Order: sequence, then structure tokens, then C-alpha cells
Amino acid sequence: MDTHALIGPEILRRRESPIYAAVLATIVAIVLIGSLTAALISNIASVWLQIATGVGGFSLLALSLWFIINAARTFLICGERGALRLRGDRVLRSLSYAELIGLTFAVRVHRSHGVRLGTTATVTLRTPAHRLAISVPYRAPAPGTSEPRPPIDRVRDLTSTSIADGMLGHIAQGQIAQWSKTVSLTADTISVTGFFGGTKSYPIEDVAFGLKFHEDIPTDPETTVTHLWLRGTKTVIGSLLTGGENYYPGVMAFQELQLVKLEQLG
Repeated sequence: MDTHALIGPEILRRRESPIYAAVLATIVAIVLIGSLTAALISNIASVWLQIATGVGGFSLLALSLWFIINAARTFLICGERGALRLRGDRVLRSLSYAELIGLTFAVRVHRSHGVRLGTTATVTLRTPAHRLAISVPYRAPAPGTSEPRPPIDRVRDLTSTSIADGMLGHIAQGQIAQWSKTVSLTADTISVTGFFGGTKSYPIEDVAFGLKFHEDIPTDPETTVTHLWLRGTKTVIGSLLTGGENYYPGVMAFQELQLVKLEQLG
């Protein structure tokens, strides 16, 4: 099927993982074998109970196999303008990046006994009506090199830009844009809600964002927490989870608001 008309040029395609159905099928098979064995060995179980156990068990096993086959035919596809879930030639679900209200980009490093086995990145896209998630093996290019960026980074940037534009649009109308559960933005201020519920607001031009007080913006995708600092000090006023919803769109919106404010102040 040509998906170009729906989501634009394709960036990333990933087959849906059948692992959950496979696990279910394995559990059902074990329970089935155990139940039949027990029923045949025991003289307590009636013939009808043995038949019901066998029919029920095989039905569940067939259902699990059906899920596995369907998962093998199902793809999650991200394009320049949207994303969809495709099974064969049938679109099961689609969404436009213009509709997005939530983006989560989470990087997870897999280790065993201290040995790094690999890294996966998961993008979760949310509209008021739908949610799609896609996970892929991930390797970020080394800083300062010409290595190509992973396609999922392109998806993250496009979706972040769309949501950030929406946040900035709300702010332009005098509304508050929520960056996280505890941090919000206006055209002039950034507000942080503390652990006990109190909220403090700071001029947006006075706030630095990064790992340390000297304002370095994190480039390592495995970083899990970044901080908000009062510029020129070592005072942390808030923290943000990089794997939290709308972290990356919020970074874009914050940087744009701060740039505009600093230009106004000369």
C-alpha cells in the first residue's frame, strides 16, 4: 500500500513485535499440557471435564497463534507528516503530527551483569483520540562526527516541532503551556511547582537549562534528568525527566521564548 498520501514520505517502518502473543501461547501450551496430563492420570476428572479442558485449551492456543500471525503482518510506520499502524493493505490507525498533544522519547540501555547489550529508543505519540508507540534499536552518532542520525531522531524532531508550535500558539494567545507536571511556560515567565504544591515564577531570561550550572544542554540521549538553574548561580529551581511526555517539545518552546525575550531586552 502507498502510504505517502496519508503520512508523507516514509521515515521509519517497524514490524509489530509478536512477543506478547508468543509468551501467551507458551503459557497456554504449558497449562494445556499440564491440565490434560493431570486429567488423564486422575480418575477423579470426568470424561466431559477432560473434553472441556482440551477444547478450551486448544481454543486459547489457536487464539494466541492468531495473534502471532497478525503481529507478523502488522507494521508501525512513521512519515514526514504522520504515523500509522498497517496490517496487510488495511490501515488500522493513523494520526497526523498536527493533531499531537503528547510526545515521549525514551532511551533505554540494556545491560546484563554490567555488560552493555544494546540500546532501544521508544517514541510514543498521543492525540486526543489515539496513541501509537514504536521501539527500535538505537545508536546515537558520536558528538562531532559525520555519522548519520537514526531515523527515529528525525521522527522525534518533527513531532517535537509540531507540538512546540502548538505550545507557542497557546502562549501567544495569553495562555499557559504545560512543559511537564511541575513546569509551565508563559511569554515572560517559567513557573515551577514544588514538592509540597507551592508554585514560584521566574523571568524566563533568568533561567538556564542543562546538566550543570554553566548551562550545557545535554546531547547524550541516555541522560535521564536535566535541571533548570538561575542564570549565573548554582541554584536549581526545578528538574525535568528527559523521558517524560513533551520534554523535547518543551525544550524547543523554552529556547524560542527565551531567545525572543533576550532580543527584546537587547
